[in-house]
Amino acid sequence: MQSTGTITSLPVDIICYLALQYLDYNSALNFFAVLIPEYFIIQHPLTTKGNRTETITTFMHSPSCKTLTETCKKLKPPFKIVAGNNTNFYFSPREGWFIWGEEVEQLTGVKGDGPQKLNLSLKSKTSQLWEGIKLTINEIVSRNSTAFLLANDGKVYQSGKDFFFRNTQTIFNLNLVQKLVDEKIIKLALGWNHILALTSNGEVYSWGYNNFSQLGLGHRAPQSTPQLITALNEKITDIFAGDYLSFCLSAEGKVYAFGTNQSGQLGLKKIGETSSPKLITNLQHIKITSIVSKNTHTLFLSEAGEVFSTGSSYNGALGLGKIHHTKTPLRIEALSNKMIKKIAAGSFHSLCIDEKGTVYSFGSNTKKQLGLQAHQLQGQDSLFVPQPVSDLEGEIITAVAAGECHTVCLTQKGEVYSFGGNSDHQLGHSELGPNKINFSFSPSVSQSGLKNL
Repeated sequence: MQSTGTITSLPVDIICYLALQYLDYNSALNFFAVLIPEYFIIQHPLTTKGNRTETITTFMHSPSCKTLTETCKKLKPPFKIVAGNNTNFYFSPREGWFIWGEEVEQLTGVKGDGPQKLNLSLKSKTSQLWEGIKLTINEIVSRNSTAFLLANDGKVYQSGKDFFFRNTQTIFNLNLVQKLVDEKIIKLALGWNHILALTSNGEVYSWGYNNFSQLGLGHRAPQSTPQLITALNEKITDIFAGDYLSFCLSAEGKVYAFGTNQSGQLGLKKIGETSSPKLITNLQHIKITSIVSKNTHTLFLSEAGEVFSTGSSYNGALGLGKIHHTKTPLRIEALSNKMIKKIAAGSFHSLCIDEKGTVYSFGSNTKKQLGLQAHQLQGQDSLFVPQPVSDLEGEIITAVAAGECHTVCLTQKGEVYSFGGNSDHQLGHSELGPNKINFSFSPSVSQSGLKNL
């Protein structure tokens, strides 16, 4: 009882902060569920059993309760999964970041087949005020031996090879992206050899290769440093990148696209390259919340839980049945009675999660990346309409990511399942079908330095 009193004697915002930092998602929710009615009672020791109900009711209408309630509403599972081509990252709020797959040695300097724990502990060097303060990594994106890390102070760091195959470093010899040092970056989106960075005030920077005008700068010249996309004349709230194309999402849910469109994957009516952001008119009356794109196909998720696809796929990755090609987004009718919350795209397959946490997959299954049972495939290597991944039945899936030919799923409990191609140990286990990854005995690799770029 003494320890409970000590905790609840702290300010409510401090209690919330500690819970979010040191408890897993489910434990934090349970903690808040107990704390909300009890907090006011413990703060007022004259409360008796007789007036307990009245006291709880009073607290439920108090400013302190409002603060806690708003915190709970904003609370999202802190676990994260990221899939590159054949490399994956996983974040646990207790254990930190893990890496496994094709690029482990290139990015860490350490060989290993299974998950490796990354002991990332940066110290800010961007200003005198923040110097020496420990930073945490909020986001990692990686493809083709290039990784970008977003710290909680909004600064961007690069490791591995740059887009022009220079300055090879491990993930611990990080280069601060100096041109963005005065901006607070809130999200990164990485394509095959280009990247977008979204600022807190709704502006977008791009850099890297530009051979398909994927930088949105109105030309095809490559850029070694971040360049502001000036053609975007409204506030952008989210960004997404495909292999050689990019998307920007406005606060109103409008989608702007640029880059390659040889297969219709931009969703614009006109086939061909687009060097400046263009509005996808077929979606302008639909509020889009998320976009994923790989190879020649793209999926769009609406606020209403509908999924639209565009581009080309003879493997069924569009989910449109017999339709293998479309220049403009079409609704996936097979998912029309589902409330879809998350989407993911591999090179030749696609995945969706509904509001119940069920995963649906469709497209190519040549590497078992759909995770489906034999009777669902009926002897075929491809599936043209979405089917539920029955081997994950009983699990509530909260996030899904797809590499070239593999799939990674995150459960509400923070567990990770993977299935599909495993040529570069990207599954984190030896099974082809859906199987849980064990992070308990992952070796650690540590940081050695930080540099400015």
